[in-house]
Amino acid sequence: MARLQVLDLSNTNIKALPDSLANLFALKELLLRRCELFMKLSPQVGKLDKLEELDLDETEIMSVLIDVGKLVKLRVLKVSIYGHTNFSKRKQLQSNIVLHPEMVSNVSRLIELSIVVDPSDKWWHELAEEVVKGACNLVGLRSLCLYLPDSQLLDYTSFMYPSLSCFKFTVGHQKEKHLPCA
Repeated sequence: MARLQVLDLSNTNIKALPDSLANLFALKELLLRRCELFMKLSPQVGKLDKLEELDLDETEIMSVLIDVGKLVKLRVLKVSIYGHTNFSKRKQLQSNIVLHPEMVSNVSRLIELSIVVDPSDKWWHELAEEVVKGACNLVGLRSLCLYLPDSQLLDYTSFMYPSLSCFKFTVGHQKEKHLPCA
């Protein structure tokens, strides 16, 4: 298993990753797409130094650890953070920080970034500007999907448009669940 390069657990009922995940030294892709019971990302993910793709799209993840910022080879990061439905469980987490803004800046090789959040989550309104600024510094970024609480944040992204081949911004509050980026 140590030579495993792709671990695709998408569409399963997995709730957590084992600590032995750190033993997958060659892992390049960790896919947990549509794992609706998956709520907490193990700090062991930060030890996967060959990881190029981390897909947590359409999960119930409640926070993205700063350890993800240690993944210097990461090229694709997709995450859905919908912790408001599990607010009581979020209180059980050690940290109240859902997403560290500097984590986005630290993964400088990203070519694709998708952060899907619940528009009513106040934590995102407080951090969105810092996350957008961090994304603007990713010179190789080609695909960006974000919810922006207000249109003023589009000003930060304006110089990125020529380099982006795909972007999806949802601006302002909407009642429906934000659709994942394609």
